[in-house]
Amino acid sequence: MFSTYKVITVTENNKKLATFKLSCIDVAGIVYLVSLGFRMSFVFPQFLWALGLIAIPIIIHLFNFRKYTNIYFSNVKFLKEVKEETKKRSTLKHLLILAMRILAITCLVLAFAQPYISGKLNDLKTDKQVVSIYVDNSFSMDSEGTDGSFLDMGKQMAIEIANKYDESTQFNLLSNELNGNQMRLLNKQNFIDACTEIELSPQSRTVNEVVKRQSEIFKKDPERSFHAYVISDFQKNMFEGDYVKDSLPELTAVHLKADERNNLFIDSCWFETPLRKVNEIEVLKVRVGNYSDSTRSVKLSLNANGIRAASRKGFFAWLDKNQPDIICLQETRIQIEQLIEDYLPKGYHNTYIEAEKKGYSGVAIFSKQVPNEIISSLQYPLSDQEGRYLQYDFDGFSVISLYLPSGSSGDERQDVKYQFLDHFEAHLKKLLQENREFI
Repeated sequence: MFSTYKVITVTENNKKLATFKLSCIDVAGIVYLVSLGFRMSFVFPQFLWALGLIAIPIIIHLFNFRKYTNIYFSNVKFLKEVKEETKKRSTLKHLLILAMRILAITCLVLAFAQPYISGKLNDLKTDKQVVSIYVDNSFSMDSEGTDGSFLDMGKQMAIEIANKYDESTQFNLLSNELNGNQMRLLNKQNFIDACTEIELSPQSRTVNEVVKRQSEIFKKDPERSFHAYVISDFQKNMFEGDYVKDSLPELTAVHLKADERNNLFIDSCWFETPLRKVNEIEVLKVRVGNYSDSTRSVKLSLNANGIRAASRKGFFAWLDKNQPDIICLQETRIQIEQLIEDYLPKGYHNTYIEAEKKGYSGVAIFSKQVPNEIISSLQYPLSDQEGRYLQYDFDGFSVISLYLPSGSSGDERQDVKYQFLDHFEAHLKKLLQENREFI
């Protein structure tokens, strides 16, 4: 393996700070590049071994592997058309090709090694302490805790931990991305700003992966005081594999635990047979879990795909055949961006109102006559967020498509239904004061 060495002395105000012996290839794993007083490290230094592949284009250049073929010319006049290339131009061409090949391999290796700027050289040997905090941002952290979601609680707890340290402390913030940017050390304010930007991620990490990454940060300067924190709800999959023992001087685990609540839920559901047959009765089995001390009879209902299911069952064919002037739909269960031409019958003025929650609620009206005014809000958050109200105003009368909330799922939703009815009763009294008919 080829290496080029250079000794660089770092000084400040004519005072010698450190001396570095640099190599273009550092097989130990970390390369320090002195540039503007910063230190460069790598997230995956093991990929630097692949720089040895640079030897391949060098060998090709040195030995210049070529196959020669004898070509016989019957007419020597043809040789006049052959362009001569000087030896100097040929050599320059080969050197440029070699340089491009070496550059391509180097860039590819560095892309996998993920270099990053980890700090200033004059900060390497100080008495400052380093605090590494991991905040789990997997989907399980979207669960509700006592003060909001687990993720919000975890970010707030990380900020509170940081505030307990003085301004000279340097911080490292980790989340499930574990990318090169998260290997850097931050001051307190930058750490707090980075905490607020953490969002849910589809990735998940084991405790082993987190502690290993924190250990790498610690090993860069083991002389400094180092504290590590892991903030998570600690799902079972976080403990897969062998745990890294004694790799950190001090590790604190912060367990975010949900309050125990009574919960009635559908554990799983499945069809009795694996194959679906058109126009055949299907048997759907459901397993219900009850995490509470009470036992009661609960009604189960199945709502599947709303307007899309109705379309498959011939609703729009029926509409085309019967041609009603106005038709009102409830529980359409479709988002506006999911509407296709089949769901917008020709010859009608069509309006869909969607719920914020996908696949939930929703109302619509189809009318052959264009309405004078369209009203879709009751100025009531529950109705507006769940897409439960749509009104078409015509000359002398109005048509309303209304989808009332159900209270069959439990006492909480029953209370929501009562609140909705109280608000809608007040709305009906206002409508009675208008000089028009309502349907």
